[in-house]
Amino acid sequence: MESLASELEAHLSAIVERRENIPRALANLDALLAKHRADIPERLTHFLERRSYQKALMFLREGDTGHHP
Repeated sequence: MESLASELEAHLSAIVERRENIPRALANLDALLAKHRADIPERLTHFLERRSYQKALMFLREGDTGHHP
């Protein structure tokens, strides 16, 4: 899970913080979610599916953000 989290964080950071290569980062995130859905925490899956990338990045860095639908 650690390497998956690092990979997710890299793509999220590219989108949220650096705003670079956004189409490729989006495609990579979608592929990672599809491939590892069973390994990704439910809250993180929720954020990724809804493209709430700032919340997803915060979740990876700090744990649960406390925002529940």
